[in-house]
Amino acid sequence: NAKRELEAKVADRTKEIQTQNEKLTRLNLLKDKLFSIISHDIKSPLNQLSGTLYMMERDLISKEEIKDIVPKIRKNLQGNTSFISELLTWARSQMNEFKPHKTTLYVRKITESVFELLAPNAHAKSILLINQVDEKCCAAADLEMVKSIIKNLVANSIKFTFEHGRVEVFSESDQNTVTIYVRDNGVGITGEHLEKLFYEVHTTSGTLNEKGTGLGLFICKDFVEKNDGKIWVHQSNSNGTTLAYTLPKASITTNQ
Repeated sequence: NAKRELEAKVADRTKEIQTQNEKLTRLNLLKDKLFSIISHDIKSPLNQLSGTLYMMERDLISKEEIKDIVPKIRKNLQGNTSFISELLTWARSQMNEFKPHKTTLYVRKITESVFELLAPNAHAKSILLINQVDEKCCAAADLEMVKSIIKNLVANSIKFTFEHGRVEVFSESDQNTVTIYVRDNGVGITGEHLEKLFYEVHTTSGTLNEKGTGLGLFICKDFVEKNDGKIWVHQSNSNGTTLAYTLPKASITTNQ
């Protein structure tokens, strides 16, 4: 009996070490990806802004050219600000002592605010954003993390949906859990990518060749799990994709 108990403890400890090693390997890959993004994606619009200001200062650029360039620079800087904020939230979440600040969240209102933020992305492709989240859908979770989850999932759907398409967010609730679905009628996800979707940092161009950091779904999985939920591909085929995630249900269910 003592021998079997020792063997079981050794097996458990070995499995625990393997899990930790796998996590460290993923984090190291992510670290390398982050450095690549910081050195390229973040510096690029800042360099562009610096160069434009230099030319403006020396009257080397016309007013017409300024009108054409400034909106592009502003858009890039807005994207940087959003990404840096998300990156800082994720970095804090990796600290061992970090605990999500759980409050009562009304998911429909958060979805509305995300739709407002992503409206320019959707408008550029004439994509309809539809918020069907129940007004009483109430989660107990960290506000910034849930915002990031919804923003990444909706932005991802917009990216992989064709022009004149649609992206819908809707919800279900049971006694202890709320489930949020993000559904699009885009290109779908091939079987080859399904298994690795939330576990690897990878970049794929959108239907209008949109670029991304490749971090979105990886961060979503981390944030969902830190709030005691789970995330998965509910359905995906040539007619589009539905991603789903759960969060603990808040005890308060009345409207704010």
